[in-house]
Amino acid sequence: LTPHSSCLVGDDCSERCNLAHGSCDQDGKCRRQRLALGWLGHLWLQGDRLPNGTLFSSPGHVGHINPLFSLIHNVFFPSDIHICEHQSPCQNGAQCIYDRDGEYSCLCPEGFHGKDCEMKTGPCEKAGSPCKNGGQCQDENGFASNFTCRCLAGFVGALCEHDVDDCLMRPCANGATCHDGVNRFSCQCQVGFEGRFCTININDCASQPCKNGAKCYDRINDYDCVCPDRFTGKTCEISVPEPTWPPPYHPANQENAGGVKSTTSE
Repeated sequence: LTPHSSCLVGDDCSERCNLAHGSCDQDGKCRRQRLALGWLGHLWLQGDRLPNGTLFSSPGHVGHINPLFSLIHNVFFPSDIHICEHQSPCQNGAQCIYDRDGEYSCLCPEGFHGKDCEMKTGPCEKAGSPCKNGGQCQDENGFASNFTCRCLAGFVGALCEHDVDDCLMRPCANGATCHDGVNRFSCQCQVGFEGRFCTININDCASQPCKNGAKCYDRINDYDCVCPDRFTGKTCEISVPEPTWPPPYHPANQENAGGVKSTTSE
């Protein structure tokens, strides 16, 4: 395949300017289209491997490749397609400055700042970071008439100056004491309770305090033992001895009481 004739930098706009891959500028020069598919690939650097397998050895040139990669034309990279002149990223009337290493910087007019001078010196900067407790100041990149503060969780107020009282809803149960924190709270439980909200009654029977087969019933910070027969005490640890009874009482025959004899006369 025979490649299209490419226009050289600074050529007069003539028949040699391939309008399929370039255009005539107002100054009479032939300008290439930077992104014409199959023609202008990218900025080749020294040591880059070209599509035909060879190493490129002329830094600062652009590889012009036909669609089938059969021919490569290295022509000088035109300064007129640098980002500062092709499509300047600088905003708000800023001046784009080429840094010669492929980068750029923007010289911002008074009242603007940022990489591309996209931010205006607005209410946030004038107020000197007014938002408290890590709040983010917002003013539409300086173009808003007033600023607002976007607060971190746990803070409220126009300037995020107030810590939200996380104990306000009384989350702690069973007489626990609530301690407020930043977007959190903690509960100091009464004796006998545990858990985040102190809702869990500690099982005082877990250690099996009742002895001798007694049944344990959990209470609040206490327990009761129901003792079997012949045991007593808090934990049924005391053995009750079997009772000893006196021999049964049998009164004497009262028929001869008092020595009186019964006689029968004939």
